[in-house]
Amino acid sequence: MGLRYSKRVRLCKGIHLNFSKSGVGISLSNHGTTLSIGPNGTYVTTSFFGTGYSYRTRIDSKPQTSRTKKIKDSSQKDDISNISYHFEIDDEGNEQIRLTDFMGNIVNNETIVRKVKRSAEYKDAIQKAREEKHSFLQKQNDTLVFIYKLTPKIITRDDVIKERDDTSSVQQSFYKEKPFDELQPNESTLYDEAKKIAESTVKTYKFWKKKELIRIATYKKLEELYEKAISEWTTRKNAHIAKEKQLKLEKDAEFKKEYEIKLAERHRIYEQVLNPSKEYLQDTINNILSQIALPVDFSIDYEVMENEICLDIDLPEIEDFPSTTSSILQSGKLSIKKKNVADLNKDYATSVVGLSFFFAGIFFNISPVIEKIAISGYTQRLNKRTGNIENQYVYSVVYARDSFSKLNIENIDPLEAIKNFEHIINISSKFELKTIDVKSIEN
Repeated sequence: MGLRYSKRVRLCKGIHLNFSKSGVGISLSNHGTTLSIGPNGTYVTTSFFGTGYSYRTRIDSKPQTSRTKKIKDSSQKDDISNISYHFEIDDEGNEQIRLTDFMGNIVNNETIVRKVKRSAEYKDAIQKAREEKHSFLQKQNDTLVFIYKLTPKIITRDDVIKERDDTSSVQQSFYKEKPFDELQPNESTLYDEAKKIAESTVKTYKFWKKKELIRIATYKKLEELYEKAISEWTTRKNAHIAKEKQLKLEKDAEFKKEYEIKLAERHRIYEQVLNPSKEYLQDTINNILSQIALPVDFSIDYEVMENEICLDIDLPEIEDFPSTTSSILQSGKLSIKKKNVADLNKDYATSVVGLSFFFAGIFFNISPVIEKIAISGYTQRLNKRTGNIENQYVYSVVYARDSFSKLNIENIDPLEAIKNFEHIINISSKFELKTIDVKSIEN
């Protein structure tokens, strides 16, 4: 497994992926988060160390109802009906309240402060703030530690062939002939014209017969006009139908050609998946890695072989992992404590070993011809023999496709599941990842 890798991809710190079975969404986070409960809602404010920038986002679902949160109280003495408050909990669990009057002035009167803290609205808000902060810290920790749970299901060759042969998702278009929308002539619309012509053509000195003669002439002319109108309308209708039929033949021929091109392109893509070239595998890996971001710095070197992909991962450092854990006490207060050494080490080990499962699952799905994914993880540590900071490997594993596909990822412990495969790893009783011998890896 001692390889010279041909490609390196650098992924940057400070971008979180919110993984789910339905997709991947990006959010921003880092150390220095502050959850705030105020009259305008519940927000998380995140400061980006060393940049001077911060990001504020609302995390509750209730719409803003007013600019000022007022405390209801029927007592007139030390009235708090116009008092609003802003409540904050930082990452150490420190709680702070700021009261303001209707003019926006800070209220420091101890009597009023005590009265606000006894109000039902305040108690509800502070409890919600504690629960929201606890939930936020848990999600922040779990997003990093349990990345392995997002490892995709491994596709088989039969899966790819079945999907390739099911072309129902590619629909051929057909031209829809436009109807002839000109209304058929109606005798009633021609009557006035026929009568006008009759009145201008009927000449008689027998005035008592003129009206009847005009009536007869009108209906005769009406019949002539109607026959002519129907004949012309029928000619136009037939011409329109003939034109649309010809247009349909031409358009459907174009649509069929486009459909066949789509099918051919689709088939070509599936053939690339089933019988990939080295260039295709390399381009696909580059594309995948360019879209993956995690909340810590790490780099990947890789090499593509005929049916194997080898990865070298420069792992995140333990300092990038949350060092605290939170819980809601029976009293309702939020407790934020530092993790003990074993718990912090276990979270770190679970995450970085879990990364190998995550990447293996993704790369196995590039093509069913990939039978092995070899992954080695290293980190920067002090070499006490030389006094220098050096790259030191902490695990190496070769995942076989058949065995990997049988894992129920949701229920595994990466530190135990890695034992199902050819691997080298040395974990202490306190879950510290010990440096492993590079020569052993090469052998």
